[in-house]
Amino acid sequence: MLIRKALVVAVVLAVVGLALSTPTRADTFARTNYITFSQPVRLPGAVLGSGTYIFELTDPMGAPDAVSVFSRDHRRVYFSGLTRTIERPAGMPRSQVVSLDEARADAARPIRVWWLIGEAYGREFTYPGR
Repeated sequence: MLIRKALVVAVVLAVVGLALSTPTRADTFARTNYITFSQPVRLPGAVLGSGTYIFELTDPMGAPDAVSVFSRDHRRVYFSGLTRTIERPAGMPRSQVVSLDEARADAARPIRVWWLIGEAYGREFTYPGR
């Protein structure tokens, strides 16, 4: 009986959790990817250590090139700025989420483009002096 009660409570909590995590407003347009890096990478003005980060297209209807990059817990902003929309190259898998540029062996590689999963277009970051 105790196992059955625990199972019912777990199912109810899962359903409530899904309901609370689903956007309820029709005007919610943010597009988000959680991306995990196994080594440091660079964005304009920031170096991201290995770990998971949130890449978000913050307002595709009003400012389609505005991108923000947050810590996994959404508490720290590493990048917030405008990018340039570019088309995904022919033959590139739609599952690829970033394209990296070259860097010195002792430096973090810069993220050149963030590709939303499954999308035909990506967001290219602009670096000073490039």
